[in-house]
Amino acid sequence: MRIGCGIVALLAATFATGAAPPVPGGAPPPPAEAPARPLSVNPPSDAAIQRRIEDILSALGGMEVEVEVRSGIVRLVGDADSLTARDQASDLAGRVEGVVLVRNELHVTSDVRGRLGPTWAKVKGHVARALGFVPVLAVALAALIAFAGLALAAGRWERPFKRLGLSELAVKALRIALQAILLVVGIVVALDILGLVAFVGTVVGTLGLFGVVLGIALRDVIANYLPGIMLGLNPPFAPGDHVRIGKHLGRVVRVTARETILVEYDGQHLRIPNVSLLQEPIVNFQRHRERRLQVPLTLALSADLRRVQRVGRETLLSVPGILREPLPFMRVLTIEADYVQVAFFAWADQRAGPFPDLESRARQAVKEALLAADVPFPMQEIAVHRAEAAGSLDEEEPDEGEETLLEAHLREEQAAPGERDLLREGRSHPRT
Repeated sequence: MRIGCGIVALLAATFATGAAPPVPGGAPPPPAEAPARPLSVNPPSDAAIQRRIEDILSALGGMEVEVEVRSGIVRLVGDADSLTARDQASDLAGRVEGVVLVRNELHVTSDVRGRLGPTWAKVKGHVARALGFVPVLAVALAALIAFAGLALAAGRWERPFKRLGLSELAVKALRIALQAILLVVGIVVALDILGLVAFVGTVVGTLGLFGVVLGIALRDVIANYLPGIMLGLNPPFAPGDHVRIGKHLGRVVRVTARETILVEYDGQHLRIPNVSLLQEPIVNFQRHRERRLQVPLTLALSADLRRVQRVGRETLLSVPGILREPLPFMRVLTIEADYVQVAFFAWADQRAGPFPDLESRARQAVKEALLAADVPFPMQEIAVHRAEAAGSLDEEEPDEGEETLLEAHLREEQAAPGERDLLREGRSHPRT
């Protein structure tokens, strides 16, 4: 009984307050919506709102608008150049203090003249600014032309570089470098006058990064071309020189940007990559006029070495092409139980003829002179032939056919069309 009375009292209180009873498991009732923009009790006057909106839209431009304001409700009537301008006018008017509602009745105009009017106004503005920029542009262009003229003049300078004694290739490289520096300085100065230094920094940074990437990609190409340029600037040999490069013997035809071309003593055409020349020893046999030759001999242990030295020296001095200063001399290399090894050394004039022929004649002359002087050799059987060998040196002419053929090969290779010869552009070493 008491429980029933309590329930009735609770229901009576609920109906009395006007609230709906909670539903078990149901959603709570939604709250009342607040107004999007509170209305001011003391708003600005309609005239003030109208003047404010007219000033804003007039400054915005691109529209012909009539503004009407009544009780904070704004009505926009007129034409707009585009949908963007129409929506922008409505948005700006709605943000003015005191505006309750905006009725946008603007029409997007389809008149060609109306559409082109603002564009033409912008073009005239750009032209006016460009005309105002002409004096600065003229000064920048004058600075660039001045530096370009200096670069052109630097490319024709000869006397300052000739006084340094540099090769023709080195002079060309310095001219190109000087011209590039002057042009870069001129461009930087011109852009600085135009106020584009920040742009220059961006471009230089981009080019630097691009240069690093390009250098990594072309490292093999640079590795082949750079040694050729270095050889042209400071050539270790001249065209036609007798050289040894690593294990290769021959005469130099030319040095190109990528490789060095030789004619070997057997007449073969040999191309050596320039990058190999920086890693291989180079012997230039014609860098100097004098060259020392060697005559090795193996004698019997009983041979009179003083007599051998006297006979060998006199014989070498009688060979055409052997220099008398310094005098030829002999050295004992080894002494064994049944033989002794000696060697004669003499200086020869390479201009007297091919060095291999000169060395061969010297060895032949010494051997025959020692046989004629009854100098004992380890094998005495060869002494029976000394009579036939005597006098053969003076009777026989040196065999110059091979050297003549090699010269013909060399001239043919040098006359063949191909890449430019960096040695011809460089400074040849003088013959002493």
